[in-house]
Amino acid sequence: MLLDTVVRASADQDHSSLETRSSPARFGLGRVGAWAGPILGLSAIVLIWFSSYYFIAYEEREARQSAFRNATNLASAFEEQLIRTIRSIDQTLLYVREKYVGSSGDFDISLWTQNNPVITGLYFQVSVVDKDGRLLTSNISGPSPGIDLHDREHFRIHASRNVDELFISKPVFGRVSKKMSIQFTRRISLADGSFGGVVVMSMSTDYLADFYRSIDLGEGGVVALVGTDGIVRARTQQADDTVGQSLLQSGLFAAFMRAEYGIYEGASKFDGVDRLIAYRKIRDYPLVVLVGLSHATVFAEVREITADLGIAALLISLGLAAMTVLLWRYQQALMRARDAAEAGTRARMEFLAMMSHEIRTPMNGVVGMSEVLMDAGLTSQQQGFVRTLRDSATHLLHLINDVLDFSKLEAGRVEVERLGFDLHDLVTCSVGILGPAAAEKNLRLEIDIAPNVPRRIVGDPARLRQVLFNLIGNGVKFTEKGGVTVSVGVAPAPAQPDLVRLAFAVRDTGIGISKAGIPRLFKEFTQLDPSIARRFGGTGLGLAICRRLVALMGGTLGVDSEEGKGSTFHFAIDCRIDTVVPGASIDGELPRPHAGDRRDTRILLVEDNEANRQVFIALIGRLGYSADVAATGAEALAICSQRLYDIIFMDVMMPGMDGLAATRAIRKLPPPFCSARIVALTANVLATDRKACLAAGMDDFMAKPVTRADLAARLDWVAGDRRLRDTEFEAPEPVAVDEPVVFDKGIFNDLRDAIGVDGITAVLQVFLAETPGRLSALRRGARQGVGDAVRIEAHTIKSTAASIGFMRLSNVAAALERDAASLSRSALRMKVEGIAAAFETAAVLARARLGGILQQANAEPNQTTGMDHARQAV
Repeated sequence: MLLDTVVRASADQDHSSLETRSSPARFGLGRVGAWAGPILGLSAIVLIWFSSYYFIAYEEREARQSAFRNATNLASAFEEQLIRTIRSIDQTLLYVREKYVGSSGDFDISLWTQNNPVITGLYFQVSVVDKDGRLLTSNISGPSPGIDLHDREHFRIHASRNVDELFISKPVFGRVSKKMSIQFTRRISLADGSFGGVVVMSMSTDYLADFYRSIDLGEGGVVALVGTDGIVRARTQQADDTVGQSLLQSGLFAAFMRAEYGIYEGASKFDGVDRLIAYRKIRDYPLVVLVGLSHATVFAEVREITADLGIAALLISLGLAAMTVLLWRYQQALMRARDAAEAGTRARMEFLAMMSHEIRTPMNGVVGMSEVLMDAGLTSQQQGFVRTLRDSATHLLHLINDVLDFSKLEAGRVEVERLGFDLHDLVTCSVGILGPAAAEKNLRLEIDIAPNVPRRIVGDPARLRQVLFNLIGNGVKFTEKGGVTVSVGVAPAPAQPDLVRLAFAVRDTGIGISKAGIPRLFKEFTQLDPSIARRFGGTGLGLAICRRLVALMGGTLGVDSEEGKGSTFHFAIDCRIDTVVPGASIDGELPRPHAGDRRDTRILLVEDNEANRQVFIALIGRLGYSADVAATGAEALAICSQRLYDIIFMDVMMPGMDGLAATRAIRKLPPPFCSARIVALTANVLATDRKACLAAGMDDFMAKPVTRADLAARLDWVAGDRRLRDTEFEAPEPVAVDEPVVFDKGIFNDLRDAIGVDGITAVLQVFLAETPGRLSALRRGARQGVGDAVRIEAHTIKSTAASIGFMRLSNVAAALERDAASLSRSALRMKVEGIAAAFETAAVLARARLGGILQQANAEPNQTTGMDHARQAV
């Protein structure tokens, strides 16, 4: 509506009186334009809610994927635990059978269990049944021998099949133990091969259920053990009701019968709870382990985010709605003011500027609310979507600012600045911004800068960029085939040594303009044909503003065009050549280092806040520097152990490893990696904070917010000092690396504590057994020059070695993974041999650790777990 008001005001300026215009035309245009504000506001509200919906859907998808990953990992861990448990039971069965057969039937299992403490919570009963199904002996006191068990499934299976195999029964109620249990049995064969009975070990279903309950799966989480026959063996939720029940008719059963492992989502047959389920068939046994996470747990955070985002979207929507109503009211007021106005053009433009300023106030409120949300502790994904909401409001603000700019032009309140700037960079940047729009239409977007055009000139870069951006944007918009070319050349100018006349031209191959339409082209809010407005949009204000800006810069904007073939917009302005050498003091700025010093200065920024990182990079960019970035203290330590830096700007307060801990760790690195100048970045400015930074090994202290002058002072010192540092460390002697660098005991000990002695033993054994094969695959890939195969194997070795603590092996494998695609065959082979050498060292350490673990286990039998105890007994 503001734009419509400008149309009417501009039209009044071009005509001698309001009476020359017909009343229907005036009111028709006003009524159509009156809906522009409400439509724009409604569109913004729709965009907010659509973005919110998309974000919530994204969060739900991420939560579902994360839950499936966690459930799959747990199912895999439970599978391994069950395999070890069943193998332990089977070994005990074989041992009991051997004892029974060797005793010629005179075997007291109760006495044997007393002398062999293998009966723990894992299994509560060991018994022997003769060939007729009579109970011969059991470790449970009380029942008389001779109880008839010939109808039991496990007895019938072994009696009917002369196969020496482990049989796992469905849950049964024990006639001796009076408990629900799973029977693990093996056949007893006599010397002539005939059936001699069954040896049985009974595991309580409560044992597995209690073990699984110790794992916190959240509200409604469940772990279950199901046979491939569909019968539930154990379950954490409602165990008494569900053990022994069948899943044969469920979709879950159909799913795990189709694959060895997988995922499933649906409601439980037993309690109706919706769950995300991961399942794995247990190797070599007819069992399936299931891990289910309830929707209530998986999507709890998503529900909280939905509520918070809904409130935020509602508040912003209310703000936009209020702004839209206010804008509509202002539009109505401006329409009435226009109809009643009889003053001159300047008075009308001043009124429009005042109204535009008033409308910017609620718009700034909307942008400010978005900024508050950005600092409300949101996740990175949430910040991204709130940023979208903020950018939408900012775009609306920019539209109103354009109207304000036009009103300032009308009122003669726009002044041209005189600043030194890089003309080539300005043109390249202006074209680059519109590159994606041109690419979408498959248009060429070219730059043609004549060789004699000076690189640096003095002028108004903001206004020149605004003109070029508008002209290039129009070229892209009105061109369907071909492209747009931006040309800059030097035109004849008055003979002054430091003055140059620059000729700019923007040529397109678009729809062109008729000769009759050219005189009306630069009138405000004018379209040559109503069909153009309907097809391409726009208000017709852009070229009018461009012409006035070019006039302010001392030139004239013109056009050459032929309908159907394209147009060329051109102008020429006089500019002074910038005689100030880049890097010298300009407009009071601090002196900058030489270009070589800036380019060679190695800077690392350690900052966990994305906004702070962007501000820092922008500030040092203005000073001519660039920097590497680390988001955490741990990441900074890893980078500093591989690269040399002249200065490190270290944020003090970071999650995990903070700046103080990272500094202390960097100072412990071998020379020269420990010698970088470290500057603290912190909002805490107390003397104690400064002392803590210096005590940790930092060299300097900068309080936030950081200014460009502060950065320039530090960086200039480093740029001037680094030549001495380069000389000192130009060719450092090789540093002797001791075992802690090769092997990180902390990582190894943490892993051992997490997975236990059995787990770390298995990991080391697998590492020693599998890595030689991977080295063979690496050598084969290097000989054949297959970079992808080399990269995959190197990645596996890197990850495995790092998880155990073999850091040198992990680092050399990581380097090969990174560079594999660009290396020649000979270089690949050399890198592979470096990994092989690192593995030889790691293997020695691994075998030493493995031997120490086994020796300690043999020396301390009384400290083993119940499961380890059972394995030792058998």
